Amino acid sequence: MARTYIFNATGTACAGSVTKSTAERFALGINMARQLRGATLQTAVAVVTDLADNSLVTSTLLLSANGLVTGTVGEVTVRAGTTGHRYRVAFTLRDNLNRLFEECILLLVR
Repeated sequence: MARTYIFNATGTACAGSVTKSTAERFALGINMARQLRGATLQTAVAVVTDLADNSLVTSTLLLSANGLVTGTVGEVTVRAGTTGHRYRVAFTLRDNLNRLFEECILLLVR
């Protein structure tokens, strides 16, 4: 896993987009530092939707829906995908104050 992509949370639109080949595997994450304001990130869970037909493809695209939390960053490992498809990786993150945050990243497969 050579690459890691971490995007700053926006609170509105998707935080960013990444293009990958079907064979690539790398970490994709959200940095919640601005939103946490001193709180601690506790959990990160992701769900992947294929934007071609709105089907859920989480188990195909992610090694695990339960993400790794390191400091203010929640991340998952992406893999596979169908050439020409666009995916929405939707993160649900929870902090130690039990606040929920939702963020997304677009994943394009070439």
